[in-house]
Amino acid sequence: MKNLLITGSNGFLGKSLLPKLINCYSVSVIVKKIPEKKNSKVRYIVADLFNEEKIEKILKLRKFDYLIHLAWDAKPKFFWSSKNNFKFLHASKNLYNNFCINGGKYAILIGSAAECNLKSNIIKESENEKVLFKSRYEISKYLLMKNVKKISDIFNIKYAWLRIFWTYGPNQPRGKLISDFEYSINKKRNFVIKNKSDSVNLMHVEDIAEAIFKLFTNKSTGLINVASKNSYKVYELFLNNYTKNLRNIIVFKTNKQTYSFKKIIINKLKKVSFYEKNSIIGYINSKIK
Repeated sequence: MKNLLITGSNGFLGKSLLPKLINCYSVSVIVKKIPEKKNSKVRYIVADLFNEEKIEKILKLRKFDYLIHLAWDAKPKFFWSSKNNFKFLHASKNLYNNFCINGGKYAILIGSAAECNLKSNIIKESENEKVLFKSRYEISKYLLMKNVKKISDIFNIKYAWLRIFWTYGPNQPRGKLISDFEYSINKKRNFVIKNKSDSVNLMHVEDIAEAIFKLFTNKSTGLINVASKNSYKVYELFLNNYTKNLRNIIVFKTNKQTYSFKKIIINKLKKVSFYEKNSIIGYINSKIK
């Protein structure tokens, strides 16, 4: 079997993706420490991504065919301004460059909806869609995308840059829309919606993992938006769709920043026949006590 290296396998998305790959590839994962529950089909490599010399040695020794790079600072709310974004930018460039130098054939790297112009009615699969970046997270992801393209051109490596939109699912940490909503409702605390015009594009983490698996299996290339075909106005989603009356718990609060869009272009996903299996409405109804 071909050798596959994965970073971020212990993260929210990585935990859903890893089981889909271990029967198809010889999987190695880079971790800071060995997990208590090891998978016998996975080779664990203990290393810090920020240790560039060690990463260089690992990739020179192992010579991986494929790479899926998920690792990034994803601590809810704090990741937008974290200085770790710049550290991950440099570490990711080093990782990908050494992967290519040592014979890598194909890679998937993770971008973000933050790269897009979310005030536009249509989200396009375009590198230069967003004009102004306001956070360290946004600019770091954008710069990594540009560097990956340059490195890939130099070594003639095929890759896919996947822009992930809003996620939800079991064991998602607090600080995200759905996990905070679930916590507030079950604790009977007010849940604040900052703007009635806010819209979100939500996908279950298992659906995202399935999309990545199929894109990886098909070795799809280029910039791809991994997004739902449906977007929701937040207040309509919470007030109109749930089986319990939440009107006395939802609180509105004025906010100048508005994210509102109508359609997501996901044409490149059609060729892998990806369909969502999980309903956001059904998920939340199952979680409300």
